[in-house]
Amino acid sequence: MKRILLLALSFGCSSGYSADGVLELNQACASVGCFPGDVAGLPIEITYSGSYRLTSNLSAPSTDGIRISANAVELDLGGFTISGPVSCSGSPLVCVPASYGPGGIVVTPTTAGVVVRNGQIQGFGGGIFSGQSGLIESVTSQSNAEKGIVARSG
Repeated sequence: MKRILLLALSFGCSSGYSADGVLELNQACASVGCFPGDVAGLPIEITYSGSYRLTSNLSAPSTDGIRISANAVELDLGGFTISGPVSCSGSPLVCVPASYGPGGIVVTPTTAGVVVRNGQIQGFGGGIFSGQSGLIESVTSQSNAEKGIVARSG
């Protein structure tokens, strides 16, 4: 009797669709592109409508963390933190570098219907720059040099 052994191997990072159809993003897949439309490296670029979930902390030492240029995007940060290069401390609060820099999550100004929830943004020039309309809930924005959350109006 012959026995056949089937092996499934996965190389690279854990990215792609989760069991519930949500696209996953994390530090590992950022280096190769997390899904179609996202090129290798940071920022992670969301260019298609849909649901996305952060599955690890994300460190963006010199650029935006995530850029969204599609309408109707739901981004669940999964309780994780997106952190940048800015460090703030003291009283009064002093941030280094103090100049305006990259953002944790940057939504194209003309984009609408973006939902960001459930996580932390810290250490950027600005935490979140929203599009024309959307929802930001259960998100902590702290230790950002200039602005925590910028809500644009259409």
